[in-house]
Order: sequence, then C-alpha cells, then structure tokens
Amino acid sequence: MEKGIINWVDGLKAIFFGLCAVFTLIVFVFMFTPLANVLARPLVMKPDVKKSDIIIVMGGGAYPNGVLGEASGERFLTGLLLYKEGLAPRLFFAGGSISDVSKKIVKTISKSDDSGAIDAVESALMLDIAKKLGISGDALHADVSSTNTHANLLAAKAYMEKNNLKTCLIVTSPTHMYRSWRVSEKIGLDCGSAPVKDYTGYVNSAIDRLELSWKIFWEYAALALYRAYGYI
Repeated sequence: MEKGIINWVDGLKAIFFGLCAVFTLIVFVFMFTPLANVLARPLVMKPDVKKSDIIIVMGGGAYPNGVLGEASGERFLTGLLLYKEGLAPRLFFAGGSISDVSKKIVKTISKSDDSGAIDAVESALMLDIAKKLGISGDALHADVSSTNTHANLLAAKAYMEKNNLKTCLIVTSPTHMYRSWRVSEKIGLDCGSAPVKDYTGYVNSAIDRLELSWKIFWEYAALALYRAYGYI
C-alpha cells in the first residue's frame, strides 16, 4: 500500500512538472513570437467616425490614488480630440474599476454590476480633468456606477434616451472595440466605432507582447461569455 501511495505521489509530481513545462512554453511562445499580434487582428475594427450626438468614452481602469490607467488615458485623450474636432457636442464617460482581477472575474461571470466593488471611478476622474481643461460641464456626463462593458453601454443608452440623443461614437481600445460595438448593436444603439489608433501590430518587446496576450485572452473569453449571456 505504501508503494502505491509513493507511485501516486510520483505520478502527481510528473503531471505538475509537465503542466509547468507546457505553461512555460506557452508563455515563451507569446513573448518571443508575433502570435499575440496575429490573434489581436480579428478584434480590431476599422474606424467609422461620423458626426454624432454624443461620444461615449469607455472606462479602462484607474488607480485608487486617482490616476487614470493606460487604457483609460488613451481613450480619454481620443474622445477629447474627437470632441474638439466637433464630432459631437457631448461627452459621456463610462464606469468604474475593480482592480482585483479575481474579484473582477467573479463579478463578470456572475453578471453582477455591484458598484460597491469599485476601487476607482475613472469616469469621474475623466469628467474632472475635462472640466479643468475648459470643457463646459453641460457637455459632460459621468456614469459612476457601472463596472463592465454591457452595463456601461446600458447606462449610456439610458442617458441618450433621457436627453433625446440618437447617434453616438464609441471610443475604446483597439482590442476592446469589437465587443463594445457588438453590445451597442444588440441593445439598439446607433453607434459608430472610434477606436484608439491601432498599435497592436507594433508591439514587439517580450514584456509588451505578454501584456497584449493577456488583453487578447480576456477579450476572447469575454466574447464567449457575452454570447452565452445573450449580450451580443
């Protein structure tokens, strides 16, 4: 019996080390080959920028000390430039951030949009910065309670209906554009795509490719989940 236990433990060790080797190999492939760049391509949409009633800037994370994350920063800047170019008379900033990845995954899977889980409200930060840059508060609105793409766009729809706005532009990151646009289409919004300029083809350092691969994994997983929930 003791020998059987030893063999069982040895078998578990072999499986564990085998899985570690496979995981390490996969990480190295994503870091040192253009696989992440290739997998990003189906997620990237061509811009469809046209004059609209409102620009919806999707939140992309912020830090608890009030600093916008990289994704939020690039989306905010893109939305601001579109507004300054006269593409729409209003800006809508969407959502808040859940910084804990495991909590965010649980909330996404459970379809929860509990605003109490928010660690930082990037939409409020964007609104405050926009005001400080001289944009009238009458042209701005921040949704401070939604925590995911589907809820962000439902909040935007409610705001548009309340203010009799018919058309919109969605501003978000290149890899997030497809899911956002599909959700907007599903809930009946007439939105054009206004993604941040696509940079996925230029990501070539090992660390940046690893970061891109995580974004891509998240998007494909979210697309599968959103299809299952009927969000797209």
